[in-house]
Amino acid sequence: MDLAVIDGLINGFLSPDHSTRTEAEKRFNDMLAASPDATLVSLAQAIVQGQNTSIKSTAAVVFRRYAGKQPPNTDTGVRLVDIIPAAARQQIREALWRSLMSESDVGVLHKISDAIALVAKGSSGLSPSESWPNFLTHLIEITKSPSPALREAPFRMISTMPNTFSPRMLDLLLPAFDSAFADPNDSVRLAAVSAFTNVFTKVPESYWKQLKKLFPSLLNVLPPFYEKRDSESLGSAFSNLVDLAIIAPKLFRDVFPTILEFSISVMESPDFDDKTRSAAVELLVCFAEESPKMVKSDPTYINKLVPACLRLLTLIGEDDDDAADWLDEDPKEELESEALAATAGDALDRLALSLNGGVVLPPFFQYLPEMISSNDWHAKHAALIAISSVAEGCAVAMIGELNQILNAIIPLSKDPHPRVRWACCNAIGQMCTDFCPKLQTKFGSVVVPAILATLHASESRVACHGAAAIVNFCDGATDEVLEPYLDNMLEGLLTLLQSSKQYAQEQALTTIAVVAESAESKFVKYYDTLMPLLINVLKADLPKDHRSMKAKSIECCALIANAVGKDKFMPQAQEVIQLFGSIQQGITDADDPCASYLLEGWERICATIGEEFVPFLPSIIDPLIEVAKSTASLALIEDEEDIARYDSEQWEILAHNGRHIGINTSGLEDKCLAIEIIGRYAENLGSLFAPYIERVMQDVIIPSLTFLYSDDARVAAAQSGVALILAAKDASGDNINNITPLWTLLFQNLLSALIKEPVEDVAGVFYVSISSICKINKGSSVTSQELKSLSDAMESSLSEYITTVNIGGGLDDEDDEFIEEGEEMDDKITFVDLMNSLVSCFDDMLSIKGELFLREMEPHLDSVFELLSLTDVDSVCWGLDLVNSLIKNIGEPTWAYKDRFLPVVAQGLESPHTRVRQGAATVVGTAALHGGNSYKTTVLQTIPYLDKIVNKEDSRETENIDATEAAITTVAKIIRTYGSDLPDVNTAIQTWIRMLPVLHNEEEAAFTYMFLAELMTAHHFAVSNNFPAVFNAVLTAIEMDSIQGKVLKHVVEATKEQLSHLPPGEADKLLQSLSPELQGIVRATFG
Repeated sequence: MDLAVIDGLINGFLSPDHSTRTEAEKRFNDMLAASPDATLVSLAQAIVQGQNTSIKSTAAVVFRRYAGKQPPNTDTGVRLVDIIPAAARQQIREALWRSLMSESDVGVLHKISDAIALVAKGSSGLSPSESWPNFLTHLIEITKSPSPALREAPFRMISTMPNTFSPRMLDLLLPAFDSAFADPNDSVRLAAVSAFTNVFTKVPESYWKQLKKLFPSLLNVLPPFYEKRDSESLGSAFSNLVDLAIIAPKLFRDVFPTILEFSISVMESPDFDDKTRSAAVELLVCFAEESPKMVKSDPTYINKLVPACLRLLTLIGEDDDDAADWLDEDPKEELESEALAATAGDALDRLALSLNGGVVLPPFFQYLPEMISSNDWHAKHAALIAISSVAEGCAVAMIGELNQILNAIIPLSKDPHPRVRWACCNAIGQMCTDFCPKLQTKFGSVVVPAILATLHASESRVACHGAAAIVNFCDGATDEVLEPYLDNMLEGLLTLLQSSKQYAQEQALTTIAVVAESAESKFVKYYDTLMPLLINVLKADLPKDHRSMKAKSIECCALIANAVGKDKFMPQAQEVIQLFGSIQQGITDADDPCASYLLEGWERICATIGEEFVPFLPSIIDPLIEVAKSTASLALIEDEEDIARYDSEQWEILAHNGRHIGINTSGLEDKCLAIEIIGRYAENLGSLFAPYIERVMQDVIIPSLTFLYSDDARVAAAQSGVALILAAKDASGDNINNITPLWTLLFQNLLSALIKEPVEDVAGVFYVSISSICKINKGSSVTSQELKSLSDAMESSLSEYITTVNIGGGLDDEDDEFIEEGEEMDDKITFVDLMNSLVSCFDDMLSIKGELFLREMEPHLDSVFELLSLTDVDSVCWGLDLVNSLIKNIGEPTWAYKDRFLPVVAQGLESPHTRVRQGAATVVGTAALHGGNSYKTTVLQTIPYLDKIVNKEDSRETENIDATEAAITTVAKIIRTYGSDLPDVNTAIQTWIRMLPVLHNEEEAAFTYMFLAELMTAHHFAVSNNFPAVFNAVLTAIEMDSIQGKVLKHVVEATKEQLSHLPPGEADKLLQSLSPELQGIVRATFG
């Protein structure tokens, strides 16, 4: 092909004239379709022979874009360059290499390097040596070039294909890396660091030890950048070190003190830009998150990092000491000039979460008092932000100091500087969340007046943040706690609603809505004032930039209606519903916030007025279903340079077979919400939702169960599907058979989705939904084949979990160089919800289908029992739970499996782990109730071990109480079932009474006190002889709300009868011996 033709087309691509560019693109596509090999060869030659750098650069970009495209009707991963004739590929390789060796322009060289890397990494499964013979030799040769730009090129190529190198190839590359780390040129060193990091993070862990040899040389790259105060290069190097620290933090162990000192010096040096200083902070915090044991072993880490972060927090308000500029800013817009301070606050938050209060608070409290009492507003602001940051992670350690902390910070709500008052609101709000509900109940009279005072601040930003703090307070407050403050809250919020700042008005609406939701019926007195105001906003023709104001009014209106209830709201219901409908019909822009707020607004109105809402459903349900049916908006990103265009909160970028796919997540959030709301409509309306059930199930729920672009959508579909079945059952009356087709449709699709589900948490939700719908019809429609499929799914989940634990538990010393000891594996943590749901589903299915389910599950019981053999507490506890379900639901026939689990149960009763002792004791108790005679001897032999659990010196401490109470309940079950087989049952009962009370587990408390009531009703002499202890145990259980409903009624009646048989005067004497609190309970309960 004539090179002039290609040059002409490229000049067309570069033309400012749209029609010229369009014509050039059409001609090029025609040429490519007619002769792809000749076209690609010509492009490669144009990179060498182009008239100027623009043509060469564009030719390289176009070559990459089209050579890497997947041709029609080819397998995934195949690219155009892979299917052209071998001779053409050889011509391309030769042309690209010539262009690399002859080009002097650095920008063009970079694009040539990217094009060479594309060809060299080949299609899926091919290594560079297969797709480009002698490629590695060529790379190593040019690392020795006198040209810095050429020496940089090999490392740019390696960065784009890091996982294509075998151990032998890496061995050959190591000297090149080592040399490049000491290269006199900055760009070469940085490219080498980036390439090394990409290789390290992509290759299997078995390669790490091979690469670790270069680590000292890599770190030597940093000091020259520091000495030259080269922020950009140092920041880039730090970013690469962060990637290494995330996956292999202990790689830094030998040099950790040096890295700590170096990073702290960068953090605190004003000679570097904020981005570089933030990167240094990020590196140090990553160590705490990824290897907490390593950083705890070096006390200088926390003692240096915490004060350094506190100092960075003061770096705000430069050239704005009176906060004039800050007050004019929209709170939603973060100041770029204060990004470093924000990074420091985030760092303290992450340190607290990773290391806890015992580590973080000592240096923190060393500096805090001086900062709070400082005359410098920057220091006071920093102290308050720091408290907000560490509160969540240090909550356990700080809660005992809550009074002192509040006494220190509350006065700052009246500080003369607005930013200090803002920060005080921020700290109080965060503490309301982190110390909920204690702060609300114990310190509400202290914090609420301080917050309310800020609502009347002349600065809108301060008043707005005070309103936001009220939201945090309300989220953890009961209506009784809120009631004394409601008048003043609403007065302040109504004042804020008159602000000239839109953001303040919107925050006022949000806060009013939350106050209404928390206050519930106590909000009725404010309804007549607020609802007309909201209706006026809904009626108003607001400009486009005020749409969020109307959206917030929709939310507030619906939440207030929900709070005050149907009777109060009904007079305005018709008008509000018509306004909602009018707003919905007027929505024309996809980004109108009213759309998503209406989704929830409609549902809340429905929940408020119930069946009165049904006539409005036809106009609402169709748009809702359309949103719920929506599919993902995808973008295939051909060129990595285009990724930046999709780099926003609305897009998620996924890499797949060398390409990138962009998923627009903004529409997915509305889809998930719509599916959830459909479920709520079904819950609220029950049988009245019947006309829509089948359509929604077919069009929304079933397709969404396998909607892979959103985990939340699959979860919402599974949960809403259950709500639809319940509504269908309500509509069917007593004839459960009427819902069988719908039930079967959902069950089969849930089962199919479960088997294919790649995300553990979502699979857990599927197990819960399967259990839930089986409870609805007692599993009457489930076939034996479906039971087998479910048992196979459980086996698959168990096997995957066991494999994960075994891999994590079998790490050898070599791996331990990089992986934190003693920390739970992230992979295992992802299984927690799944395993909890699987255990629950297993129990439900045995309860519903009994031996029919066991017959299908029996071939997989090896996996159940294998859990008991694992060394971690979670696995053993889940294994004990599954054994407990077997015995509870199948009974004595489970004795056939005794050798698989009884030894573990026996060992578990003496385990140092509370949860294991609790699980083992529970199994013994279940065996006593349901195991029959086969278990009798074994169960009776456990009594001394149960007694030891109860009488352990610290058995009533928080960390042991669950095992203790499980043991007490189990002893009750043994006495009740096998009492006649005990050598001295009366002594056993007296001993058991002395073990009481049981307070913390509702199910165990119910059994324990029902058994105690039986003994009282039977006038057992052990009760009579120990009645003060019995009476005290009953009163304590009542005081702690440990027994309720029928159990409480039965226990109270039995206790009253026992009291009536006391000798004259004994009851009064007993009453006088009680604490004032218990005396009050006696008067309220027993009269």
